[in-house]
Amino acid sequence: MIGTLRPEVQVSYQSYKAEALLLKLSQDERLQEITDKTHFTMVHLNALSSTKSLGKNERKRRLEAIFSEYSDFMVQAVTIEVADAIDNIMQNILRALLFTERMTQK
Repeated sequence: MIGTLRPEVQVSYQSYKAEALLLKLSQDERLQEITDKTHFTMVHLNALSSTKSLGKNERKRRLEAIFSEYSDFMVQAVTIEVADAIDNIMQNILRALLFTERMTQK
């Protein structure tokens, strides 16, 4: 099907595919980082719950530190995901407008 499209459409389509692939790779890296951080937090919580030598106040302090660090990380990760989604939408709208303008001028 690509061979039947005009050259401008082919170039635009190839550019779109390359950009989508790079976006998918960066998103996969972020999701892997989120998974790793979640696993790390769960392991620490399990270790903390199985430790008998900690006092009540020390356990509470460590729990607060773990949850504070994890929640900060998750807020940052979700913020990046939402910002990237909005940026992607805006880029696609701009690309469609520019492509339409180019095609109507010919």
